[in-house]
Amino acid sequence: MLGSTDKTHYTEEDGTLEELMDASSSNAYTWLNMKTARSERLLSQTVLSTGRVKQEREGFVDYWYQEGTVDDSRAFDLRGLRQDWSLDFSDRHVLTWGFDVRQQEASYDYTSHAVVRDPFFLGDGQPHVTDRDYHLDPQGNSYGVYVADRFRVAKPLVVEIGARWDRQTYTGHDDQLSPRVTLSWDLSERATLRVAWGQYDQAQHINELQVSDGITTFWPAQRAEHRLVSLEYDLWKDYNVRAELYHKKLTDVRPHYENLFNPIEIFPEIEADRILVAPDRSRAEGVEVMLRRNGGRRFSWGLSYAYARAEDDIDGAWVPRSWDQRHSVNFSVNYSPTDVWNFNLSGAYHTGWPTTGITAEVVYDDAGNAYIVAH
Repeated sequence: MLGSTDKTHYTEEDGTLEELMDASSSNAYTWLNMKTARSERLLSQTVLSTGRVKQEREGFVDYWYQEGTVDDSRAFDLRGLRQDWSLDFSDRHVLTWGFDVRQQEASYDYTSHAVVRDPFFLGDGQPHVTDRDYHLDPQGNSYGVYVADRFRVAKPLVVEIGARWDRQTYTGHDDQLSPRVTLSWDLSERATLRVAWGQYDQAQHINELQVSDGITTFWPAQRAEHRLVSLEYDLWKDYNVRAELYHKKLTDVRPHYENLFNPIEIFPEIEADRILVAPDRSRAEGVEVMLRRNGGRRFSWGLSYAYARAEDDIDGAWVPRSWDQRHSVNFSVNYSPTDVWNFNLSGAYHTGWPTTGITAEVVYDDAGNAYIVAH
């Protein structure tokens, strides 16, 4: 069982109350897990699950250039059954399969009112008013079935071929079929080369409806084609290094909303700089090197470095995503002095996310009215 709750109260004042937000969320999950050995070679695992998530936000902003209110209440319920099977024919051949069924219900009660007076965003000089009022109750099921066959072709080569089928009844879109292939080649006693290709479909979850931005229907599933080459090498006792080169190509990319100037806002959907980002396609690629030391039960550590990029194709031009980061470093150190104590220190660093400089000028129309135009 898992339960959690969060509450947030935020105010901003400058003589008068300019911003206020009260937010809360609660989560409750229960799992029942049963592992069964049907025989020495046939194993199964069955998981029953239930969950409920509730989220609420309300408050306002009040400035000379903008004002608005938000009242957002959401709740989600799910019940699931998952079963995984494994049949070990021999040391050279293993077959796995399974299914996943979820029944899901959601409720969205959302209202907002926004007035923008900022001259930077007003091309015609008139205040822009946006009102939204949605009360939605989507419900439906999601189904998934998969199968994978892993077999040894020759002493150094292992091949795994698999596929997964998914369907969501609440989205109103077609089902998805995702094939996958992995090759593992033992180059020597210390070195292993892995090559993988697969298609992965990511459907929008029932709790991800973008009602705060005026979207009341679910987007089709995103499709990603993954290519991966990995080389793993045992340097010496307890030390291991792995290098991975990957490329992901995304199609049917789900549009999303971002804030141009300030990505951290208490009510981002009512800000004047809210825009829709709708790429024609996307890609992510990079290389990662990981060094690990496993010293047994007492001491271990890991260090990784990645060079990567994530870009969207927008109107024929590749543009870095807002969370694109060229360089990143992660480390973790773990120490267990006794059987009942464990200490861990970990950290992460990455270079900054991309920003775009902006300038503006005041222009005048034929009537002498002044406008601010951004470049």
